[in-house]
Amino acid sequence: MCEDFKRALVDHIKNGNIYPGDDKCAWDIEELPVYGRCLIAKRDIEANEEIFRDHPLIVGPRVNNYIKIFCISCYKVLNKLTLCSQKCKFPVCSECEKTEAHRVECELIRSWKLKNENKYSKHLFRALTVIRGLLLTKEESKLINMMACHENSSVQNMEVEKILDEFDELTADSEIVQKLKKISSILNTNAFEVGLPHDSQPDHGISLRGLFPLGAVMNQNCIPNTYYVYNDHKIMIVKSSKLIKKGEQIFNSYTKLLWGTLQRRVHLGYSKNFLCNCERCLDRTEFNSNISGIKCIHPQCDSIMLPINPLVVTSPWKCEKCNFKLDHARASKITDILSKQIFNRISTEPMTKINHYLKNKLANFLPDGNQFTIELKLQIILKMKQESDYIMTIEDYQDIEKYCQDILNIIDKLTMGECFVKGILYHEIAITKIRLSELQGQEMNDEMRENLACLLKKTQVIVGNSISEPKDLKDLLKIYS
Repeated sequence: MCEDFKRALVDHIKNGNIYPGDDKCAWDIEELPVYGRCLIAKRDIEANEEIFRDHPLIVGPRVNNYIKIFCISCYKVLNKLTLCSQKCKFPVCSECEKTEAHRVECELIRSWKLKNENKYSKHLFRALTVIRGLLLTKEESKLINMMACHENSSVQNMEVEKILDEFDELTADSEIVQKLKKISSILNTNAFEVGLPHDSQPDHGISLRGLFPLGAVMNQNCIPNTYYVYNDHKIMIVKSSKLIKKGEQIFNSYTKLLWGTLQRRVHLGYSKNFLCNCERCLDRTEFNSNISGIKCIHPQCDSIMLPINPLVVTSPWKCEKCNFKLDHARASKITDILSKQIFNRISTEPMTKINHYLKNKLANFLPDGNQFTIELKLQIILKMKQESDYIMTIEDYQDIEKYCQDILNIIDKLTMGECFVKGILYHEIAITKIRLSELQGQEMNDEMRENLACLLKKTQVIVGNSISEPKDLKDLLKIYS
C-alpha cells in the first residue's frame, strides 16, 4: 500500500513537471509505529535546502467568513456581487465565466437542481472546494482516496451538510453526498492555507485552501524541521529549516509556531482529531521560552506562572519562583480576558495606541515572551508603518527593531532554525535600520552595509522568489550587496 501511494505521488508530481528525478529526490515514504505514513530523508538535507515541490489536486475558498466577495476562478475581488449568468449561484467575473473550467463546474452544480438560483449562497461558496473534488481525473481521484482522513465527523462534513437545502436533487443518503463527505473529510484533514500573490490585487487579504498530497504526508511536530512558501503558480516549495539527517523524519507543524502548548493542543484536537505529545509539548517551559506563561499574581513576586502539567487542560498553575499556585479556572479567566482585550484592540485600534498599551499596561500582566505579547508585537511590526495618517518616530522604529529581536530570540529558544517567520523579520529589521539611519542623519559605514546585506540575503534565502517575497527586496539587495 505504501509503495502504491508513493508511485501515485511521484506520478502526480511528474504531471506538474516538478519532480527532480529519482537520483535527486531527497525523500522517501515509510510506515512507522504510532506515526503511520512518514516522510523520511533519503540523505542528509542541509538547512534552507529545497526538499520537494508539490502542486494542488484541488484549490479553492476556505470554510470561513470572507469579508470580500471574489471570483471563484481568478480570485480577484469583485467590487459588485456578480453571479454567473447561467445561474449556478457562484460569483464569477465576466472573463472567467467564459472559461471551460467554470463551464464544467457550472453544469455540475445546475444538474442538482438549484433552489433560489438568483440568490448568492455563502454555504455553497464555502463548499466549492469540496465540490471540485468530484471533477478530478480517474488517477487524481485514486490518489485522493489513498490519503488519510478522519471520517464520520460532523465537524469534518459541516460544509456538505449546509448545502443540502440548496438543491432539489441532493439528499443526505445519495451517492454524490457520500462522495462529497469523503472529499470534505480528506480536505479538512490535509488541506493547507494558500496565499495569493501580492500583485494580484493590492491589500487582497484573501487566502485559499489547497490539497497538496505530498505535503500532507509530513507529520506534525511543534518543532518542525521544514517551512514552506508558494510561488505565483500555487506551487508549494518545502525547505528544511535545519539539518535533517539521513533516516530522520521530515516534519511540518499543523499549528502556529508561536502559540502556547494549550492553544496548539486544543487546535489539533478540534481540527485534526489528535493531541501532540512532542518534546516541546512535554516541556512546561517550552525550552525556557515561557511562551504560555503569565506573570505571578502573588504580591512582591515578579516571576512567571505556568501549568504544572502542560498535557492536562485542567492542570493548576504554579509560579516558577515562589511556588504560589493558581487553579485552572482562575488562570484560564486571566488569559481569556487578556486575549480578548488584545484581539479586540488589534481589530479596532491604531497600532500607535496598541503599542502604548503593550508597553505601559500589558507588561504588568504578561511576560515579554508570552504568545499574546508576541502576537501584538508582530502586528505592530507589520502594520504600524502602513498607517497613512501617522508619521513614524525614531522611538517607533526602535520599538519595532526591539520587537523583531525579541521574537527572533524566542524562535531560537524554541530551536526552530531558519523558519518562515525569520525570513519576514530579517527584512523588517533591515528596513527599520535603514529608516533609523535616515532619521538620525547617520551615514552608513561599511560594517552597517554588510549587516544589512546579510539580513537581506537571509530574507532572500527563505522567502525569495515566492509570493511572500517583499516587493522591495531585489532593489535593496542591489543597493546593499
